Amino acid sequence: MTNDLASGNIRTGLLGRVREGAAARIARAAATRSCFAIATGAVSLLAVGLIAATGFDPRWTMYLFGVLSAALVASWSHGANARWTIARRNAQLRVTREKLGMEARLRAHAEQRLARSERAAQYLDESLPAMVSYIDGEGVVRYHNRAYARWLRLPDAQIDGRRLEEVVGRSTYGEIRGRVEEAQAGHEVRYESTRAMQDGERFRLFAQYLPHYDAGGKVAGVFSILTDITGARELGLPPDGAVAEECDAAARLVKTLERDEFCLYSQPFAPLHPTKEPGLCMEVLLRLREEEENHLPAGMFIPAAEEAGLMPQIDRWVVRKVISLASDPTQTYFVNVSPSTIAEPGFAEFVQAELAARGRDGRSLCFEFWEQDVVGNPCAYRDFTAFLAKRGCRFAVSCSGSSRLTVPLMRELHVSFVKLDGCMVLNGARDAAGLERIRALNVAAHAAGMATIGECVEDEAARAALARAGTDFAQGFGIAAPRLLKTPARGIETSCLAKAA
Repeated sequence: MTNDLASGNIRTGLLGRVREGAAARIARAAATRSCFAIATGAVSLLAVGLIAATGFDPRWTMYLFGVLSAALVASWSHGANARWTIARRNAQLRVTREKLGMEARLRAHAEQRLARSERAAQYLDESLPAMVSYIDGEGVVRYHNRAYARWLRLPDAQIDGRRLEEVVGRSTYGEIRGRVEEAQAGHEVRYESTRAMQDGERFRLFAQYLPHYDAGGKVAGVFSILTDITGARELGLPPDGAVAEECDAAARLVKTLERDEFCLYSQPFAPLHPTKEPGLCMEVLLRLREEEENHLPAGMFIPAAEEAGLMPQIDRWVVRKVISLASDPTQTYFVNVSPSTIAEPGFAEFVQAELAARGRDGRSLCFEFWEQDVVGNPCAYRDFTAFLAKRGCRFAVSCSGSSRLTVPLMRELHVSFVKLDGCMVLNGARDAAGLERIRALNVAAHAAGMATIGECVEDEAARAALARAGTDFAQGFGIAAPRLLKTPARGIETSCLAKAA
């Protein structure tokens, strides 16, 4: 408020001084004109008196008349000059007044924008519950909001201008370093994780690392946005309500494993182009037996299994069951494996031992991974695929088209199949831009010797769109519904094996 009054007083004073100066100049010009008029009158009277004194002598009369005429002309000229000066000063005064008015409006607009920016900055700095920080290309924290400082329990001086490793600690930095580097490479990173603080308190966080591009299109830094989604399990509260239900679900899954009550379904793929060699490829789908012969899909119980740390045991059950059914070497079973299973030591050796125990060919197994999981822990996936590729197993990656997974990395992982997720397939059937993305991904995969599979094909339009884009195979209810996998499957013949060879 004080600044506004001061700026208003300055503008009023400046405009007043301009007006006073102009009025003074006008007054001086008017006074000068009056003086010249008086002087001209006096000269005229003096000339008339002199003419009368000379007895109206013609020579003196002419001389004095010339003097009087010159005085009149001079007075008129000076008056015209004064009027022109007054008009020019008035025009300058109007221009100055307009400029001052424009500057006043611009200043008011700038003050309004500044006030809005200050309010927005206040919301971000002080009121936003999410923890926000900015990390430059050198790994130095250049900005953080109050929530970030409260969460770290550090003063501002120990955050801004310091390297991220110093701020969060070496242990935490080791966990997030790969994510930050991925964002610095131009990829958006989003994931959930449990973070333990130095005092032992645990948080469940939804983390986002978003690249910031400069005017030249290069990554200048990374925005870190952490949202606290801590639940009762992370806080160590006693189980009640929903948490108790989760514990019951975990206990039930353990009993299901012990009683061998899971079952497997399979959904075959269909070729989209003429093929030469027969073969059958299908995705293995896990189900949980319910009462009255109902089977729950994996999405209903996998989250609880992940929370309880049961996925490695469940994945082992699936692999063991699939290998027992994989008697036909021309059939390939696509098996989804969780990240926690890949990271568990000994799982690759378990697969090898199961294949050897039943005398099965590793080519009947194709392990399927999600793109985001591979990017989050590439070293574990490299070790897993390198070990089992020597035993004949193959691998597929489900991609969303975000280019998070590079072709060189997929070659290192011995990837034979690239699966296009349902969103890509839907967009490809709906608009030309989505279809072009699928076509570009097909071209890149084929150039690297990989076959492509479109997921979630629900109708003929989606199937036709994938065929136009050059996709090799289609999967979904528009191709075939999942069916209970009891015996070696028979059904849609494809050249899936030939394509991936």
